[in-house]
Amino acid sequence: MAGHAAAEKGPSSLSAAQELVINGKSQPSSDGATFTVRNPMTGHAIYECANATVDDYSRAIDTAHEAFESWSATGPSARRLIFLKAADIIESYLEADAPEILSSEVSATTSWVKVNIHATAGIFREAASLATHIRGEIVPADRPGTKILIERQALGGKAPVIVRADADLDEAVNAIVYGALAYSGQVCMSTERAIVHRSVAAELQTRVLAHIAALRCGNHLEDAAVSVSGLFTAASARRVVDLVKEAVDGGAELLAGDMEISGPCGTIVKPHVLRGVGRSARMYHEEIFGPVLMLTEFDTDDEAVELANDSDYSLCASIFSRDIMTAMDLAGRVRAGSCHINGPTVYAESSLPNGGTGGGSGYGRFGGMSGVAAFTETKIITLAKPGLRFSL
Repeated sequence: MAGHAAAEKGPSSLSAAQELVINGKSQPSSDGATFTVRNPMTGHAIYECANATVDDYSRAIDTAHEAFESWSATGPSARRLIFLKAADIIESYLEADAPEILSSEVSATTSWVKVNIHATAGIFREAASLATHIRGEIVPADRPGTKILIERQALGGKAPVIVRADADLDEAVNAIVYGALAYSGQVCMSTERAIVHRSVAAELQTRVLAHIAALRCGNHLEDAAVSVSGLFTAASARRVVDLVKEAVDGGAELLAGDMEISGPCGTIVKPHVLRGVGRSARMYHEEIFGPVLMLTEFDTDDEAVELANDSDYSLCASIFSRDIMTAMDLAGRVRAGSCHINGPTVYAESSLPNGGTGGGSGYGRFGGMSGVAAFTETKIITLAKPGLRFSL
C-alpha cells in the first residue's frame, strides 16, 4: 500500500500509511480506504491510517477466536515469557520515536507520554508474574450456578482530595496541582475537588494559586517548558470553558483562569480554579475532564466525607493528614475504589486493582489479579462425594 504524504513532518517511522494488523500481518483495509490522523494542537496531518471495514473487523474477530484455542493451551511459563518480552518491547519505545508520535497524536507532554509507557510495561510485567500463580478455591456453595455474568464499564472520575487541618500543606499543594493538571486534567483519576479544612483553606488556596501561576501553559510542541498543554479536541475545550462560565454565572468565584480558548485549533485552556461552586452548577456533578479545580471548605470530618461522597463518581480519592489512623478511618468511609493517604489521586500501581465502586465510575478493574481476571474465563470443576445419590 502506497504511503500518503503527510502535511506536517512527523516521525520518520510514520512516513507511510499505517496499516491494519490481522493475524500478525500488516495489510490495507479491504476497500483501500484510509483516514487522516491529525495533531490536535495544530490540526496538521500526521499520517494516514487504514480505515477498517466490517469485513476487516469480522476477519480480525475470527482470527482472535482461532488464536484463543492455541492460547488456552499455552502453559503458564510460556505466557509469562511472552508478557515479559512484550514489556521489554514497549519500554524500548522510549529510546525510539514513540514519545514524539504519542505527543503529536494526543497533545500530551513528553513527560506524560513516558509515564504512560513505563506504566504499560509495568502492567505487562505484573501480568507475567501472575501467570504462574495458579490457585484453586473452595467456593461457599452447594451447587454452582448455571451462568457467570461479568460487567465492565468505563472508569470515569471526579476525584476529591480532603485536606485536614493537620496536613502537610506543601505535600498537599503539590499533589493537588499535579492531580488536577497532569495531562491537562484529561485523566479519569484527575483531582477535580479540593475539600479543605476551614482553618487552613486560605493558606492552601494562596499556595495552590502561586504554584499554578508558576506553570507554563501553551503549545508543548513549540515550547518544551510547557506543563499544561491543549485538550484533545476543540469541542472538549469549549465544553470546559462553558462549564466554568456557567458556574461563575451561578455565583462561583473565579480565582484563576480567563475563561478563554487559544491555540491554532482552539484547544488550549489555561488552568482554572474556582471557589464556592454551587450544587446547581453542572461542573459540580459532571466530570470536567479539563484543567479545572474546585475549592470548598469543611469544619468537621463528617462534613468532609459527606462532601467527598456527594458525587455519582467513585473512582479514587486522597486524604492529607499527619494523623494516619484518622486518615485510615476516613479512607474507609469515602466512597472510592482507591483512596490514597498523603498522595495524589493520579496514581496507579500495576500490582494493585484500580477501579470504581459503581455509578459514573463503573465496576471494572485493571491491575493486579483483578486485571488478569478481567481477561480470564472462570471455570468451575466439581467433585462429587462417593456414594452420593440424587432423588427425583
